[in-house]
Amino acid sequence: MSKACWALVVSVVTLAAVAAGGCSSSGSAEGSGESLASTSSALTANDQAAYDYFIGKGLTSFQAAGIIGNLDQESGMDPTISQYGGGPGRGIAQWSAGGRWDTDSNDNVLWYAGMQGASPYSLTLQLEFIWYELTTFSGYGLSELRSSTNVTDATIAFETYYEGCGECDQSTRISYAETALAAYGSMTAAPPSYGASFVGQSFPLASTTLTVFAGQTIPSYIELKNTGAATWDSSTHLGTTQPRDRTSVFADSTWLSPNRPSGVSGTVAPGATYKFTFDLHAPATPGNYLEYFNVVQEGVAWFSDPGQGGPSDNDLEANITVVAGVRGSLDAAACDAIAGWTQDQASPGAKTTVTLDFDAPAGATGAESMSVQAGNSRSDLCTAIGSCDHGFSVPVPAAVRDGKSHTVYAYGVSSGGGGPTVLLPGSPKTFTCSSDAPPYAAQTGIKRHVIDPTSFSAWGFTALEIAAEGAPDLAAYPTGAPFPSTPTVVIATGAPEVWVIDGSQRRHVVDPTSLAAWGLSVTTWTAAEVDKYGEGPDWPEVPFLAQASGDPAVYIIDVSPGTPAVDAGAFDAGHHEAADAAVAHHHGRDAGRAPVGEVIDGGFSGSPDAVAAAIDASETDAGVGVAAAGGCNVTRGAGSATRASDVASLALGLAALLVRRRRR
Repeated sequence: MSKACWALVVSVVTLAAVAAGGCSSSGSAEGSGESLASTSSALTANDQAAYDYFIGKGLTSFQAAGIIGNLDQESGMDPTISQYGGGPGRGIAQWSAGGRWDTDSNDNVLWYAGMQGASPYSLTLQLEFIWYELTTFSGYGLSELRSSTNVTDATIAFETYYEGCGECDQSTRISYAETALAAYGSMTAAPPSYGASFVGQSFPLASTTLTVFAGQTIPSYIELKNTGAATWDSSTHLGTTQPRDRTSVFADSTWLSPNRPSGVSGTVAPGATYKFTFDLHAPATPGNYLEYFNVVQEGVAWFSDPGQGGPSDNDLEANITVVAGVRGSLDAAACDAIAGWTQDQASPGAKTTVTLDFDAPAGATGAESMSVQAGNSRSDLCTAIGSCDHGFSVPVPAAVRDGKSHTVYAYGVSSGGGGPTVLLPGSPKTFTCSSDAPPYAAQTGIKRHVIDPTSFSAWGFTALEIAAEGAPDLAAYPTGAPFPSTPTVVIATGAPEVWVIDGSQRRHVVDPTSLAAWGLSVTTWTAAEVDKYGEGPDWPEVPFLAQASGDPAVYIIDVSPGTPAVDAGAFDAGHHEAADAAVAHHHGRDAGRAPVGEVIDGGFSGSPDAVAAAIDASETDAGVGVAAAGGCNVTRGAGSATRASDVASLALGLAALLVRRRRR
């Protein structure tokens, strides 16, 4: 707003305002008065009233005097005066017509006077409006004013943040303030026992809305400087205000209590700064929320109490808009399954991804992570959230099946991938599970070295799939040939069998469940190409990775090369049941779907039409990297989409995987 320039002519008894030229303003900043002189006898009853008003609001004598010095420079403390020459300045602070005098939304004198039912030209009304602006809008400098420790700093703080003048004639303002202080108060004053000034915060100032998703957690901090005389300690807490001790809907487990986001750890000496750290966990209900905070010395005083150094109760503010996002729950973490549900409220029918982090929150040191799709049908969700297919269930990974206690954190991810990951309620949970037995005992099995990290990645293995160190005893297993460096999985044109190429041999994948457990993609070869490789033992139904104690080498437990393949007649319902049980404990590669064995034993036929139907069904299967009976093309971690080219090949007779026909 624009300011009037004033030359105040001082006599022994009166202070009169006279017109003066040469004022200028810069942009929207205030223009200011010319230099003038004053003595204590020049002060008026309005100066005394203004000084007493601000003392009554808890300001120190020199802080109140700093305001008086500025207002005397602006208007001579005359609430009825207008800027000389028809300029826009009005009242004791020379608020601008077209701005803070009569126009700015929720921040103008005429609007405020109407709200109070008082005259805009009243001195009391204008003093109250100054206090309204100082305590409502952080940019007007109440914290900086309260942080001042002498009359000069107080005058400059009010001039800089509240007046925003162009040519300020700062020395005159200070002179007027010193005159008021000499007449009404003390030139120096001890700082209040408790006070804080704003340094910074991790979230936007309240003038800018912070938009978050429902259920999203935002790590946050407010950094403050100790401007009081007392040292902060473990009883110095950040508390909620408006009203004080309000229970916040953004509180989570990082808070000391629902109305205390954070507290001091250690001590903070006068003049030092401290970051109060806490999380803002968005509520499930969308809407706009205003969160207010202040500092409290428990059992002693709030920093905004009269005589303390502030800030005010509405100065530290967060303006937060919560929009619909991911919701859900981690319902259980037991040895049979880690289970729950999640839904993206922005796309309520879409399937979402869940990230599971073990033994530490996401991103923390030591956390191991895996992803599963939440797409299982759960009847309890149909009515509760209006959509059924949002459940997930995954076996406990081998690496954390070691007889020790572990924790799991579940995060929901938005269906479009652009939203935040949301820590699901119920997280974290703890579990203790014993180790899996290897698929082959030392008498019939061998250990095969996964030769390097490149090979480990090529097969899509993760650290969570490595059995607990020392389980099993690898020293008891003979050493076999190194494990293939990359997977080569083929099907011959016109034939139903799926094979893994292992050195000079082709090894039969016994059923779609096994293929899904390995997460392999299938390539079509000619029959002649396939027949170049001699037939070896069946490919293991599930991958079992292990390490010896103290040895970083990773091994696959495989069947001994001399083990015969399984005949069709041997692949009975009981074998299916055992295979499904093994797969169910294989680290969640078929997470979130019914075992394929249920489809097989439920009357899956060998006709090409049935095969094609099973493949089509797999496209909507809830598993991650899993297809149903026809899913031989599935790639680990890529969902269960089936390629049309594979459907055409597999439809020629893939169902015969279930009743194996050996090539002779």
